[in-house]
Amino acid sequence: MAAKAAVENPTRRSRAAQRQAARHGSTRGAARREVAGRSFTRPRQAVALLALTGVMGAAQATASAGSSPGADVIAAQATGLLSFVTPSAQPEAASRDNVRPAIEQSIESEPLDDVTVSAAETDARRAEAVAAKVAVLAEQEAAAKAAEEAAAAAAAQAAQDAARAAEEQARATASWPLVAPLVAPVISGFGGRIHPVYGTYRMHTGDDFSIGCGANVAAAAAGKVVESGWGGGYGNRIVIDHGTVDGVAYRTTYNHLSSRTVNVGQTVTTGQSIGLVGTTGTSTGCHLHFEVERNGTLVDPANYL
Repeated sequence: MAAKAAVENPTRRSRAAQRQAARHGSTRGAARREVAGRSFTRPRQAVALLALTGVMGAAQATASAGSSPGADVIAAQATGLLSFVTPSAQPEAASRDNVRPAIEQSIESEPLDDVTVSAAETDARRAEAVAAKVAVLAEQEAAAKAAEEAAAAAAAQAAQDAARAAEEQARATASWPLVAPLVAPVISGFGGRIHPVYGTYRMHTGDDFSIGCGANVAAAAAGKVVESGWGGGYGNRIVIDHGTVDGVAYRTTYNHLSSRTVNVGQTVTTGQSIGLVGTTGTSTGCHLHFEVERNGTLVDPANYL
């Protein structure tokens, strides 16, 4: 009985070890099946891998329990399953290797967005530059045209002013002729000259009639005496206001007189005696310096005599 128990005990221990190895193998097999389920996408490959995992677990359990005739069978089954699983992945990898160049070629053939945008932006900037240049040229042309029009308008206005002045001058001369204040030659007329006393170039503002001192001086037109007295460099001086003729105000002045016979406020008539020729003030000899004022401006007396 003791010998029989001793024989049975190793057997029992061997069976217990197989059960423990089987449980251990099933745990590791579950892990392998989980990995296989994630790694393979085709159903047949997944099933084969699960079967392979179970066979390998059984092989480990058998190895733990010792040599057994079933171990060779299990190894053969594992080899067949491994040959079934392993080659099937190769065509898929080869298929992926063949598709990649086509995808790369397709990507390279498509136009890139940044290149397209850059070209469009370049065209837009070029168009903006052209538009800006055209605008500048248009402004320059407009400014030049405006300047030409302004110059033409100024020239036309100047011509109109000159024509109006000439017309007024002609009308004034025709409607308001003056008589000579005395009969004598004019030795120095209206305009620039070298002053006989100061020796410098100055404007001569009237006509100088050369005649001996004491000669009678007459009013060139009717009017009112507004000045009669000493006039500094003009010497004895008389100014007659002739009023407004055709909208133009006239005055005449008589200078370097030796004597005056009219007073301020007195009304005179054309040709009336108002004084005598002299050489008073800044003068080099007996003469009459005669002036005509038109709207307050001294003008050439020859235009009215």
